[in-house]
Order: sequence, then C-alpha cells, then structure tokens
Amino acid sequence: MGDREQLLEAMEQLEKHINKEVAKLKYYMEPADELNADNSHTEMEIAVKQGTEIIDKITDLISQLEGMNLDFGVSARKVRQ
Repeated sequence: MGDREQLLEAMEQLEKHINKEVAKLKYYMEPADELNADNSHTEMEIAVKQGTEIIDKITDLISQLEGMNLDFGVSARKVRQ
C-alpha cells in the first residue's frame, strides 16, 4: 500500500471517529430541553460536561483531519510534478 492509500485510509478512519463522536454528542444533548424544563441543574451540568468533552475530542479529530488534508495536498502536488 502506497503513502497515498495509507493517508486516505487514515483520513477515512478519522472521519468515522468524528461521526461517532457527533452521534454521542447528539445522544447526550437530546434530553437537554427536558432537563432544562425540569430544572434538573445537576443532570444538566453533567450533560454539559460530557458534551464539552465530546466537542473537545471532535475539535481535535477535525484538526488532525485538516492536517492530513494539508499533507495530502502537498503529496498530491508532488505526484503531479
């Protein structure tokens, strides 16, 4: 497997991880309106904390993916030349 294929595979794996984290975020944030209406402040704080951790992970994964896109762009230009 060449460098390009490895990079593409790694990018696909990152995208899968991002989608998984987005699904988790949706799961934890779904009951937010209900918790807010019930004045469940403690449970809401827990949900916000979990959501924040997931958002941080998503942000990190997106940064990694963007870095790979930049690397891929440089690699693709080298191949064309």
